[in-house]
Amino acid sequence: KKEPLPEQPKREGESKISKKRDKWSTFDADQALADLENEDKPADPGWSVKKEPGLATIESVGYEKSKEEVALDHDLASGMQRMKIMLRNRLAGAQQSKEKGNNHVKNKKWQEALECYEDGSSQLGLAKTASPLMSASLQERVKKLNIALMNNTALCHLKLGQFKDSIAAAEEVLQVDSKNYKALCRKGASLTRVGKKEEARKVLQLALKLAPAKATAKKLLDEI
Repeated sequence: KKEPLPEQPKREGESKISKKRDKWSTFDADQALADLENEDKPADPGWSVKKEPGLATIESVGYEKSKEEVALDHDLASGMQRMKIMLRNRLAGAQQSKEKGNNHVKNKKWQEALECYEDGSSQLGLAKTASPLMSASLQERVKKLNIALMNNTALCHLKLGQFKDSIAAAEEVLQVDSKNYKALCRKGASLTRVGKKEEARKVLQLALKLAPAKATAKKLLDEI
């Protein structure tokens, strides 16, 4: 009868590798992130009160986050980065569409220009819905670009004899900039074309009052 071979002792290197494998298999990446985030923070947060004229806010101090909260923070940060890239691409696309449209206007290709401006407005759609996430300067940039696109859209509709559409585009501008001279003139011209002369006169008189040195509003008033 053969005697069982004695169990061979594990070599020191094999033992260390085995321990490392066991440690890695139980490694919790989310918990590690949480531990890093919570370093030097107490489990029981304190509170601070910030006072400003007409406003008081309460904030937790040294709040210790769970691993789920840390993972959510990282997901949100990643999502914000993707949103910034998307916004940048949409704004660049809208600007390019505007420039293409302007080139068509120079050549009096009104339909082609209109399509470019409408494409630009479509690309700005996402940017406008994401405005609460933007800086004030970026919001202002989006606003100005939208005004330019809609003003030019109103011009194209006017030149194509689509007066109701021209009025609608001009009114969209006036909703965010009630004293916009171009929008007032284009709305007034379109109102005249659809027979609403009294309304057109009021709109154009406002434009003339805002910019008496400019000739467009006065010329349109003389035509009524």
